[in-house]
Amino acid sequence: MNRTKHPNKEIEAAIQYAIYNFVLVLSGISSLNDKIEDALFEAGCDDALLIFRDNVPYLEFDRLATNLDEAIYSAIQDVKSANIGATVLRVYNDETELMNSKFLDWIRAQSRQQDILSILELRFKPQMAIHQQIKQYLSSITDDTKLDKLLALAVQTNSINNVFFQSIGN
Repeated sequence: MNRTKHPNKEIEAAIQYAIYNFVLVLSGISSLNDKIEDALFEAGCDDALLIFRDNVPYLEFDRLATNLDEAIYSAIQDVKSANIGATVLRVYNDETELMNSKFLDWIRAQSRQQDILSILELRFKPQMAIHQQIKQYLSSITDDTKLDKLLALAVQTNSINNVFFQSIGN
């Protein structure tokens, strides 16, 4: 059912947006300070409150967006652009229920894929051709169990072949 549009364009634009409340659980920040708060604010997180609970940093957002996925995606991008070394570990809605959507599964897979690449680069400094093969291979994997296994292999193994070439068969 289509609704009638409001004649005032500013009001009509406002009708298309809603405020979404969610929490990003972070890592990479060990303490609260003005530099971190300022960087987050300047990066666009002016609609969030940075808090620590049991030494874990949280950003609680009240973000204006057209839908929840857009709100979360833009918040994650803002955290990344703050360049404070923070990584988003989890996203919660209403502070209690873990959000479980295809979008968030994709975000989590992207993060794990990047973690695996970063570890391999630090440990083995693979040649560019091999790096591109690994990146292409990882981009096709979204299964949590397989990504966890590859991440563990990347951390524990002494050979890049154990991570990449042997995992193709699994």
